[in-house]
Amino acid sequence: MAINFPTSPSTNDTHTTSGGTTYLWDGTSWKAQGTTSQYTLPTASSTVLGGIKIGSRLTISSGVLEADVQGGTTVFTGLTDTPSSLTAGKWLKVNAGGTAIEETDPPSAQGLSPRGTASGTSASLAAGASGNLDINGVAKSYGILKITTSSAAWVTLYTSQTARTNDTSRAATTDPVPGSGVVAEVITSGDTTQIISPMLCGYNDESTPVTTVYAKVRNETISATTITVTLTFVPLEA
Repeated sequence: MAINFPTSPSTNDTHTTSGGTTYLWDGTSWKAQGTTSQYTLPTASSTVLGGIKIGSRLTISSGVLEADVQGGTTVFTGLTDTPSSLTAGKWLKVNAGGTAIEETDPPSAQGLSPRGTASGTSASLAAGASGNLDINGVAKSYGILKITTSSAAWVTLYTSQTARTNDTSRAATTDPVPGSGVVAEVITSGDTTQIISPMLCGYNDESTPVTTVYAKVRNETISATTITVTLTFVPLEA
């Protein structure tokens, strides 16, 4: 409720309210005397509305609090543990120390390889004669899809040179012994392609595997000729 102060007070005049508070006229205004009740502003928290102090990187102007612009980067390459630049087509990986990101080449075809062909041509073989033939550039492990011959031939594929040598005397009418290293064999009647269905898996079984398929070729024509054998395959192991 309003306080009715005396009109035209003189300096040092006092006025006591009905509530017991005494005021002193200092020539300009009435000032409360003695002890009065005080309000203490609590410290602000997540649950209490209260006062705060302005700390570093904060600015208050005309009662408006603002955050100063912070340092740092807004781009990936500006970080301290990332490449300083990016190269098109590269992948990112964690470095060997597990402390940063670095660029690396992507895996070949993302782990999948397309089918391909590889060929080899024998020396001139007399009718009914056999010869060895190495077909290079296949894969250490592979899936055979087709076998093509340029002339009528009996073609046998092996896992190793030793397996080929051990199979020298076997007749075409005799099946190979299981586990003897024979991958596949076909007998063709001319320039033709034998489809292998389903796909047949083979591999190089040398002590240090290579991408060569070892073959034996017998000329099934009536005259001497060279024979080209072409494999259509899917690489399974580089």
